[in-house]
Amino acid sequence: MGEVSAPTTAPARLRGRADAGESVGERGTRAVTPRAVLIGLICAAFFCAVTPYNDFKIAATYIAGTQFPIGALFVEFFLVAVVNVILRRFAPQLAFTRGELLTVWTLILVASGLPSSGMMRYFIPHIVAPHYYSDATNNWEAKIWAQAPAWLKMQDADAAKAFFVGYPRGQEHVPWGAWAGPLFFWGILAILFLVATFSVTNLLRRQWVENEKFSFPLVTLPVLLAEEPTGKHLVNDLLRSPLMWVAFGLTTALHTTKGLHQLYPSIPDITTYYNLMEFLTVRPLNQIGPIDVRFYPLVIGLAYLLPAEVCFSLWFFHVFYKFEILMGAQYNWDMPGTLGAYGYKQFHSLQAFGGALALLAWTCWTARRHLRDFWERRPGGPRAGEIDDSREMMSYRATLIGLAVSYGESPPGCGRPECR
Repeated sequence: MGEVSAPTTAPARLRGRADAGESVGERGTRAVTPRAVLIGLICAAFFCAVTPYNDFKIAATYIAGTQFPIGALFVEFFLVAVVNVILRRFAPQLAFTRGELLTVWTLILVASGLPSSGMMRYFIPHIVAPHYYSDATNNWEAKIWAQAPAWLKMQDADAAKAFFVGYPRGQEHVPWGAWAGPLFFWGILAILFLVATFSVTNLLRRQWVENEKFSFPLVTLPVLLAEEPTGKHLVNDLLRSPLMWVAFGLTTALHTTKGLHQLYPSIPDITTYYNLMEFLTVRPLNQIGPIDVRFYPLVIGLAYLLPAEVCFSLWFFHVFYKFEILMGAQYNWDMPGTLGAYGYKQFHSLQAFGGALALLAWTCWTARRHLRDFWERRPGGPRAGEIDDSREMMSYRATLIGLAVSYGESPPGCGRPECR
């Protein structure tokens, strides 16, 4: 699945829109209709088939591997701005409703991320990486996989090598025999991961959406795009906004020009990136890199939807991290290299881990009453009959079972006799 942003408290200017967006299909029209499901599944299958070629073969702009998946939004935009305009003109009763549009968008959003950064971009390489990268010097095969059962590993050295470097021209093929076993057992882990993801989502939905009224900036545009037009208009207020079309045109022109420049270098490029390290050449300033200035229209648009304190924290803590490196370089403190994301110091990853633990603790504390209701909805709970979970994706009891099954399984290589 595509990568999601952290929920944030809704800005005042968006609360009316967000509240209106919580009741999809309340006007008596079903949101989940056969045609919406069929269109969503067909488009999802198409994007799942095209994404590996797009991401890894031609290295084009990610369809679903970013925080704002453009594939799902493109289909929704086409249905709203083209299909619905035609239907409202000649067959109004057949026009897609707001709920149907969001159903199509959701199906594509969830499924199209799986072959990209939502899973396969990292899941498949991890099956063969320890075998391929292990050598007599690092001995990763023994250090990392010593306790793992044989059926979990890639046994074919040639297949592991071919995954990274490929077969000679004319001999390309997929060694299914070598992959069948590992894919089956790792697939069980993937299924449990997805079950855990949906269970946690279902567990926290009411707390975040109804109790704390968080806004989800990445969902704001699809929700606004799916709004019904007013009066006799063929499109809604968003698509009738001149500013929206000006921004759309300028951004499309920018990325089209840069894309054509990549294919045809004779076409002039538009500079949107400046490397500030070119001006920071003396110690300790030359130690704080990389630091650059980039122009991202999409990020500017999303920042508008974020509360001011969240926008402030994003750049402030980035600058604060650079200041920490500056102090470390000035006083020659030991700053080991990458532990987490590329280009970041080890202490930064540890700080992020500590922040994640603090966020988890705060989430559990603020949701303590909701979590108590969730627990008491179990069979035999003292207030099971008083707690209504009919509006959830699945019941709290089913959610509890999903969490127990997904988190209760032993991880690969657990070291116990039954794991071997």
